[in-house]
Amino acid sequence: MAYEGVSKVCGVSVGAGAGLGWGTSLYSTAAMWDEVKKGCEEISPHSTKSTESGHSLYYEFLSKVTEGGNVKIKSSGSGRNPGMLGTAVTETEKANFNCNGKASSVRDPGSGSCIFYGDQKWEENIEWLKQFKTGLEIIDKLNNKTALWKYQLTTLQRRAKTIYEKEKAASQLEKEDMEEPTAAPHPNSAKNETVDCTTRSHRHSLLELALFLFQ
Repeated sequence: MAYEGVSKVCGVSVGAGAGLGWGTSLYSTAAMWDEVKKGCEEISPHSTKSTESGHSLYYEFLSKVTEGGNVKIKSSGSGRNPGMLGTAVTETEKANFNCNGKASSVRDPGSGSCIFYGDQKWEENIEWLKQFKTGLEIIDKLNNKTALWKYQLTTLQRRAKTIYEKEKAASQLEKEDMEEPTAAPHPNSAKNETVDCTTRSHRHSLLELALFLFQ
């Protein structure tokens, strides 16, 4: 049985005369594309992931377009037409390609569902494909920056841990020294006390910084 359009594109059917399609009520491609985007956004994950699958799909698409879609030739079987996806029907081998969205097992003029992307330079001439590749490149750059930030943060945390351990040990020794019996006052005791206070203040500042980075 013949039918129109493409079903289940991200859960949305497009191209059907009863809905978003090219039947008696013609809808624009922008309206159909908007519905597909909404459907894909609902089912697509929103977590940060590698772009490896995206790059794979990009080159797979180019491979499919280069290979071309299937052309049913009424008099002599079928062939391939580079720059096209889907299936078209024609009376002769290289002319009058028909594909109005109606899929049919019969080679009737007008049957077939296909998209024409031109003859060459698809990476430059297919606007959405250019934007898709640009998006992948932007994500790759952000992922690289994120990896660098994580590395730098890990390095800071390691340094902070080292500082924390050293200053903690120094503070413990200082505490033990303060608990020892008080000796006779030294002639420069006031000056030494000032230096000790400055050292303790600096040490506490380092400890606070280390604790902050180590959290």
